[in-house]
Amino acid sequence: MTDRTAHVARRAARILTPRFGELLPVEVEAVLDARRSRQPSLQFVDPIAVASLVVSTAALAWTMYTDLKNGGQRAQLEDLRAHVLDALEDDVDDAIIDAVTQTTVATPDEEEFD
Repeated sequence: MTDRTAHVARRAARILTPRFGELLPVEVEAVLDARRSRQPSLQFVDPIAVASLVVSTAALAWTMYTDLKNGGQRAQLEDLRAHVLDALEDDVDDAIIDAVTQTTVATPDEEEFD
């Protein structure tokens, strides 16, 4: 997973905190840590599922964003959102897609990531 994906997932989690609860950023960090260590999470509660979904959606959005840019297209928010929606076939809450795609498009390519 790229640092960009982790950055987008963290920012999207902060945006989504009012909707999904204060623990979402913590759960996103747990999912990111688990992916780095390649160990699955032992806890299967709703916040982890949402956090996992945010991280997965961030990875998908980043891949699609770079594909659009590398294909010579300008990566506009609505184009990226439409591509992500098509790929996920309406299985993901719109708030998650909105937070992730907005963060992906708004983050400069040359920004340093934590």
